[in-house]
Amino acid sequence: MPMETVSNLALSASLKANPYAEEDEVVQLEFQEIRETLKLEKEFEGNAWTELWKTKGNRHRLIILISAGFFSQWSGNGLVSYYIHQVLDSIGYTNATTQQVINGTLQICNFFVALTMCFFVDKIGRRPLFLVSTTGMLGSFIVWTICSARFNEAGDKGAAKAVVAMIYIYYFFYNLAWSGLLVGYSVEVLPYNIRAKGLTVMFLCVDLARKFLCLSTPLRIHLLISWSLLQPVHQPHRPRPSGLEVLHLLLRLAWNRVGRRVVLLHRNPQHSPRGNRQALRR
Repeated sequence: MPMETVSNLALSASLKANPYAEEDEVVQLEFQEIRETLKLEKEFEGNAWTELWKTKGNRHRLIILISAGFFSQWSGNGLVSYYIHQVLDSIGYTNATTQQVINGTLQICNFFVALTMCFFVDKIGRRPLFLVSTTGMLGSFIVWTICSARFNEAGDKGAAKAVVAMIYIYYFFYNLAWSGLLVGYSVEVLPYNIRAKGLTVMFLCVDLARKFLCLSTPLRIHLLISWSLLQPVHQPHRPRPSGLEVLHLLLRLAWNRVGRRVVLLHRNPQHSPRGNRQALRR
């Protein structure tokens, strides 16, 4: 028996029983499982990425992974996760302390709901949890949107309070399934030989969705705020904007936020991060 194998066996025996119990049945069983697992890992190291779509079952798994990765970030949760300050400002909650209390209690509720649901996954089932969670998120987001529009039109404080309540209810439904099962369910549907590659694809979709969300949401929020400022309250019968008007405003905002900076960097490369590093080296 190789020296490395002997040392691993002695370590396993010392942890499970005592230094003289290398012949113990439990130690031998666990040591054999370790050796078989390492052997399987070496066999599966050469699997190509084509294994993810080589069979019909793996293609279904790949669709689940991609859908879960994007939906976990594009289901509306990013609006509060990254821009809760703007959301609360839009409904009249501009006090910093009030915003901190709302955000802090929301995170505490998220933690306890997600932790509690971990103990009911096997009893309730994955599919019912996903269905209830997604349906509840859709319903709460619809009410959230209606109440937010009501506050913007009439300044109703009750509608603003309803928006805050809908934020809590939305995240309650989100944490029923998506907080814990995003990774847990992805691991369960993947066989051992493609589990690492499958999780890589899922997390790649999460990162891509998050990048798009972080880059596009500020522009969309700016667009909505700017367009609302172009429509005074005392003109309720103002005609709806045409598609070309909306496109023109969107392009103008994109130019103001991105285009001008690109032109300035092209004219004066010293203002770019790379130019600053080169100047420091000099």
